[in-house]
Amino acid sequence: MSVIACKVTNDKILIAADTQVTKGDCKMFGLNYHKLLKVGEIVIGMSGNCDEANLLCGFIKNNSIPCDNANDIAMFMSEFYKWRDNINDTLKPTTEDKCTSNCSYIIIIRGRAFIIGGLVVFELSDGAIFATGSGESYAIGAMEFGATVQEAVAIACKRDVTCSEPIDYFEIDRIKEG
Repeated sequence: MSVIACKVTNDKILIAADTQVTKGDCKMFGLNYHKLLKVGEIVIGMSGNCDEANLLCGFIKNNSIPCDNANDIAMFMSEFYKWRDNINDTLKPTTEDKCTSNCSYIIIIRGRAFIIGGLVVFELSDGAIFATGSGESYAIGAMEFGATVQEAVAIACKRDVTCSEPIDYFEIDRIKEG
């Protein structure tokens, strides 16, 4: 599992993530997986299945992701999920899951941050804090009390057995509309 923490300030988007790899109930030592990836000018934070996350990075490299609004990104993700299911149907959530994806994402594109869970997409606004993954409650609680995104991830790593350091971090300039 994972923890990814994000904070939107007036002029920056700050995002941090742990790097633990977990296979079943086993923590994989020495295999740090970067859950924050840069694809061109896009930063993707991902929690959940590494296979799907890697496929999303490849899909973004070959397809133009829109940034006009959350609905356009939801349509882009719909196309990705169709493509993913054709590439590897073992990644398709089971009927019992009743969801589109077993992953959640924070995508920072053109100075704007979007959270994605299946086909639900929201843009984070000024002052917003958000975290996703198994350590999200620890991270959100820490940020509510003034922790930086890196400190929030470190606290989650200390308390959640499926998260661990080292911590990856990006700071992205915001681009405001208007």
